[in-house]
Amino acid sequence: MDAKKWWYLIVIVAAVLIIGNVNNFVGGDVSNVQTEIIGNSLFYDEKEVKKAIDTVIAYFDINFSNCKMTKIWFDANYGEYGHYSDDEGYSGQEIIVILSDFDVGPKGYEGGFNPNSTYNNWQWILVRTSPLSPWKLVGWGYG
Repeated sequence: MDAKKWWYLIVIVAAVLIIGNVNNFVGGDVSNVQTEIIGNSLFYDEKEVKKAIDTVIAYFDINFSNCKMTKIWFDANYGEYGHYSDDEGYSGQEIIVILSDFDVGPKGYEGGFNPNSTYNNWQWILVRTSPLSPWKLVGWGYG
């Protein structure tokens, strides 16, 4: 086999390996996520809430491989905390809780989610030091 044929063979084998393992390289699916803001926040305007939601979506998109976010929302009756006041090292910072629903695919998720399962009302906890600073994701899970 000449060098050109070897080169084509290597490219084809590499392409098959990459395509076969594409789920190992991509994050979560957020392509059709529905967003909602429920109620009027006492602390944050709609733009600030959307920034928090966008922060969660971006994190999920990068880190939650084999998972698909179906819905994400802020509920003023649930996620309205204003300022963090516990011993986690975020005292005095602003806090917001965002909720989401997502599905886990047949391969599961390396973080411990069950394959072929749905997680509802999943909490995402974000903090920031001031209205001018970006939201920072500091925790997630069931409360």
